[in-house]
Amino acid sequence: MFPLNLFRSNPYQSLTTLRGQRDAITSLTFSVFGQFVAAAGPSGVVIWDIETLQVVPLTLTPDNIHDPLKNAFPAACWIYFAQQNRHVLLLGSFASTIQLWDYIDAKLRFECKRKPVPHLTAAAEAAPQVLAVNCFPREVPVGKKAQIVVSFGDSSLGVWTLEADGELKQNFVVALEAELFPKVVRFDLDGNILVFSWKGRNVTLLHGGSGNTLWRKTTAPNLMGAVAVNETYEHFVACTSDGFELFNLEQMNLVRKLEHQPALLALPKQVSFVGQHILGRTDRGCAEVYALKSGKVVQSLKYPQGGLVQSVATCVSGERYLLAIAGSNGNQPCDVILWYRPRPTASPVSKEYCTLSLGSVTFKRKYLKLVGWFLLVIVLLAGYTAVVLHYSDIIYGHACHAPFNLCSLRSNAEAPAHKPNLPKTMPVIELPGCEVIRRDIIFIDDKGKSGKKEHHGKRKQERRRSH
Repeated sequence: MFPLNLFRSNPYQSLTTLRGQRDAITSLTFSVFGQFVAAAGPSGVVIWDIETLQVVPLTLTPDNIHDPLKNAFPAACWIYFAQQNRHVLLLGSFASTIQLWDYIDAKLRFECKRKPVPHLTAAAEAAPQVLAVNCFPREVPVGKKAQIVVSFGDSSLGVWTLEADGELKQNFVVALEAELFPKVVRFDLDGNILVFSWKGRNVTLLHGGSGNTLWRKTTAPNLMGAVAVNETYEHFVACTSDGFELFNLEQMNLVRKLEHQPALLALPKQVSFVGQHILGRTDRGCAEVYALKSGKVVQSLKYPQGGLVQSVATCVSGERYLLAIAGSNGNQPCDVILWYRPRPTASPVSKEYCTLSLGSVTFKRKYLKLVGWFLLVIVLLAGYTAVVLHYSDIIYGHACHAPFNLCSLRSNAEAPAHKPNLPKTMPVIELPGCEVIRRDIIFIDDKGKSGKKEHHGKRKQERRRSH
């Protein structure tokens, strides 16, 4: 079958390939403003500087060196403090601990200044792994604090506060119901916590200050391996048993299913929003870029080594969108590939309405489109009519050697025998440039008989004598 997208332009271009990770990459995340990108997995974490494309060194603690589980990170998140111009990387480990790494400008490296924060409610012999990490806000204004939420494999959830000076305080720990498995946690725009359960069709909103349940909805998809929420928190896309599906967060109804191929491996596939697109990973050696409006694939981002591409990340960096995909094939080095697309400078127009400058009157965009199409049809019809008349004049002029004149198309047939309102003499119309059929002047007397040119000439002489 001939591919319909053969001549389709790709919105994203390849930027570079980052190397250095020795094993599968299970978590991939950009820092605020896109200055750094971190790739974490069973073999630890590697951080690259986007501008220099070089690996940024980290100072490991003795605990990280001697305990492999503390050096394996399934979840990561970034915070930026504007007051100190400092980037902080949060890492959740398989050993149920949280690590915070500060970027030191003077040394051009990351340092772990705090001891790893353990999961206080878990027994040492059964420490659950960290499932997800999220912070609010990611860009902390001057004089403000950052909140950190971490979910664990024992269906518990903890919230911490990070001060600008680096002080970390635990606010509370919530033990969720046994049937809730908090695979994904996200702060909403008000600082409350959205909990997406891996199974059970459950989405719960917790109060960000106390952990109390504000509402719970049980009409979500039955299986949600990965979840991404858009900037306005109106929609979320989830990796379900039927592929990627877009839902309305408030009503919890299905908006559309994204185009996809059948999965080869039953593993959660990460997904992320970027502008008017959705980036989702696959197990076929690529990541797919979907159109948000249609759910169709607009571009495939190839991973040269093939296989599983489990981790993806997106970021808005200045005047461009940044995308990152990473390989997740175990027991082999995996790369991170960066892609980019220029960011539109003009602010987007509303989908439903467009405001005119005439008295600030607001009209629906679809009506403006209809008016535009109507005017276009009128202009095309007028142009077509003008062209037809113009070329009709030229064609007639070439045929009869004279300009086109509707008045010259009168019939030269003889007048009827009896017509009281006709004059007694009627000239035969001669078409200029055409063959003359008859040059006699015909007249009709009172008896209906016709005369010829001689009689007309006689009457003309009598008229001259009278004058």
